[in-house]
Amino acid sequence: MHRLFPWRGHQFDAEGTVPKRSQYQLPMNLIALLAATCSLAQDPQPQIPKAMEALNASMKFVTAGKYFQGLSQLEKSFDEGDAEVKSFIDQMLATLYSFVGDEQKAIEMFDASIKNEASPLPDKHDVLDSAARENALDAIVKASKGRQIVILNEAHHVPLNRGFGLQVAQSLRKEGFEYFAAETFAEEITDQWPKGYPSLNSGFYSKEPAFGDLFRQAMKLGYKPAAYEARRFASDVPPLERMNQREAQQAENLIAKILKDNPKARVLIFCGYHHALEAPVKSAGGEIKWMANRLKEATGIDPLTIDQTDAIPHSKPAGETMEYRYATAKGWVTQPTVFRKTDGVYAVFGPYSGRVDMQVFHPRGNLIGGRPDWWLLGGYRKPVVHKVEVGARSLLQAFVEGESADAIPMDQIVLEPGAPARLLMLPMGNYRLVLQDASGESKEIGKVKVE
Repeated sequence: MHRLFPWRGHQFDAEGTVPKRSQYQLPMNLIALLAATCSLAQDPQPQIPKAMEALNASMKFVTAGKYFQGLSQLEKSFDEGDAEVKSFIDQMLATLYSFVGDEQKAIEMFDASIKNEASPLPDKHDVLDSAARENALDAIVKASKGRQIVILNEAHHVPLNRGFGLQVAQSLRKEGFEYFAAETFAEEITDQWPKGYPSLNSGFYSKEPAFGDLFRQAMKLGYKPAAYEARRFASDVPPLERMNQREAQQAENLIAKILKDNPKARVLIFCGYHHALEAPVKSAGGEIKWMANRLKEATGIDPLTIDQTDAIPHSKPAGETMEYRYATAKGWVTQPTVFRKTDGVYAVFGPYSGRVDMQVFHPRGNLIGGRPDWWLLGGYRKPVVHKVEVGARSLLQAFVEGESADAIPMDQIVLEPGAPARLLMLPMGNYRLVLQDASGESKEIGKVKVE
């Protein structure tokens, strides 16, 4: 499984400096690094080994496709854990909720640590008030012309970012982009690609259905895949240096696997959070120079860098940027939107300001059968009513007919006895419906055709 350690969103201060006790998005299979890096400047917390044990156990189930067993185990650890344990596993629990189609609970869990109140909105905002509002996808396509590399980031608990990523990948393929590089890809992805669908061993975040389908469609579009995650970490260096090693290796891998033999290749890179930053960030004892920054310096290629993690809906106003709350309150974000300033440069706020080229504002949207309407993706997916009743909390999965048992489901949702029905969101096609319980047992219960 790949190794992952980007910063959690909204953790930089006003100067773009990493605070001492910033929280991290957790890695999957790198327990030693996790223990060493859980605090850049503090002594390890006594409950961390217990939390790591819970994470490791849960991830083994998820890796085997037993999503619901992994979720149930981590929920139990969270409910029974003390404050330290809860604060350590909450982000991964949020991620697992997103894996099983509970997008709202994913956001609520991720936002649980937010205690402060949102500041009042200003009466006016000089930049946003005077900026031109543009469809984000159209603006990205236009800005990509003449560019060799486009880097788009994501929040790991927000499938919305993957749905938009699919639309970007589709549009850029038409513009001649030929490589799709993803942080989550397993090293063996090139060998797996000919299968034509994502499998459980393709990567970690690709186990989430929207991410899995992003890869599925990238295969069909003819993209060539590239895995670039770092695989080697020194055990005898400070955590900050270890993080910089990761960024350096990511850039080196992209060069070695794509640009060394194809110096003119056009590449779409899909990464987490701040790996897309083109400028370094200060931290206690030094600075972090992120992957995009290193790639630009090493190749001389100026990438088009796009953030879509900072201007997204949260469960609490205090979790949202002032600019996002202002723009949505004005009714300006009815579709993925970017704001072009009067000087022609795109407006970017928060820790991404001056470090990426564009910032996408995603609309709040509405719910359809308990699911956010972004899933429709302009008609690509349709809400599907199912008639499945359960006697205990279970996971309903929809697998593409013809894909093997190790495939990533096209969609999946948690069902609870007596709760309002939640809808599956599926593209046209034929599907196998599978019911999975908290013990990891699965059984096929029927088929559905979406026309």
